[in-house]
Amino acid sequence: MILKSPFRGLLALNLKTLKASFIINNQKAKSKRQSLKKRLKISF
Repeated sequence: MILKSPFRGLLALNLKTLKASFIINNQKAKSKRQSLKKRLKISF
């Protein structure tokens, strides 16, 4: 296969965006956990 199919390109693009959104969600979850820990420390 010399020609790149547009479908393959789209698939790769979708995978990249999925990975990016997954990473962003991970970071949000981490910051939520950290803020929860801070709140717990303050309450104790």
